[in-house]
This record gives sequence, structure tokens and C-alpha cells, in this order.
Amino acid sequence: GVEPDVSNFSNIISVCAQAGELEKALEVFQEMMTAGVEPTVSIYNSLIIACARRGELEKALELFDKLRASAK
Repeated sequence: GVEPDVSNFSNIISVCAQAGELEKALEVFQEMMTAGVEPTVSIYNSLIIACARRGELEKALELFDKLRASAK
């Protein structure tokens, strides 16, 4: 089969986040990390915005910290 790449994961996470499916978006994010695919700034942005919309500010900050750490 075809191995998903960062674009596939990005699209799925973005759609889930926009649809308000935060848990599914985070699940796909975890699958991506387990597969060894490096998240992009766009992926982090989608997740952070989705967390903020749901009032999950601690999770949003956790993701922001991961983004900052990955930029180093």
C-alpha cells in the first residue's frame, strides 16, 4: 500500500480540526508521530486553533511548546 506522507496527515488533521473533531485530529497527529513523520507548522497551527476553540488551552500550550522545541 501507499505510505501516508506529511501532506496526507496535514490534510486529514486540518479537516478534522475545522470540523470540530479535536479528538480525531489529535489521534491522527499521534499516528503521524508514531509513523515517524515530522509535523509541519501548519499541522501545529491547525491543532492549536482547534484546541483554543474548544477551550483546551493547556493542550494548546503543550502543542505550542512542542512546536517551539521542534524549531530549534
